[in-house]
Amino acid sequence: MVVAAGALAVLSAVKFLYLLAEGGFDIAKAPVVFLVPIVAIVVGGLLVLRGRRSGVWLLGVVALGLLIKLVSAIVQRGLEQQNWADALLVFAGVPLSILVLVAVPGAVRQSDSRSEAHSSG
Repeated sequence: MVVAAGALAVLSAVKFLYLLAEGGFDIAKAPVVFLVPIVAIVVGGLLVLRGRRSGVWLLGVVALGLLIKLVSAIVQRGLEQQNWADALLVFAGVPLSILVLVAVPGAVRQSDSRSEAHSSG
């Protein structure tokens, strides 16, 4: 789950850098909205690695948000109008988002069982 979420962060970073380069590396025109999922995924991943259930939920929410955004972009604009960065984000991001979402319930159960073992021990 953390690896798939990390790959989503990398894809978002690639898209951010593509848009930044397209704008002539002008920081004032930087698409800072792409930094939100990157930061959220890093924070969520660190929380998951520390055994926190909140990290699992954060990764799930970010994956769901990205999935909704990517699918809506496909519905609105189709596939033929996308550049290589969009295509990479869509074709790799959709399956990775689904993978993270499918892993959330198991990760929550695993987190719960670990916390129960620590509290009873």
